[in-house]
Amino acid sequence: MTESQNVEWSEVRSLCSDAWGEVISKSYCIVSRPKPGTTRLNIRFASLDHPELPGLTVNLFYEVYDGYPAGSEMVRSAQQRSLWLKIDELILDGTKISELFNTVADLTPVEYGAIASARSYSNADFSSGVIVASEISSGIK
Repeated sequence: MTESQNVEWSEVRSLCSDAWGEVISKSYCIVSRPKPGTTRLNIRFASLDHPELPGLTVNLFYEVYDGYPAGSEMVRSAQQRSLWLKIDELILDGTKISELFNTVADLTPVEYGAIASARSYSNADFSSGVIVASEISSGIK
């Protein structure tokens, strides 16, 4: 017996952490060590009262690793309602790396409308910089 599911979408949303005060009504953080050598910061945001996004939670996970000059960032979102939510754009960090390091090199292919999933940003004389990567091939802008 197949159960039918009525799918109803809410309007497409763009969420930017710089303006979350308009949507988010509760936040807290937890620092943990999920395994030896790893420290994790979990910042959880919840929309309890917003009329368009009730029950939306966004968890940001930042991990650093003992002895390595690198870290990772992960996002998990959920909502407690039957209406499906499509987030068209999620901006978590307003840092403009390209303003600090304006020499940019794509480290992965750019094709079929997807932008690079790994890019290097350096200063003009290449004496310092950063590599930014995303598991989502169109995620770095």
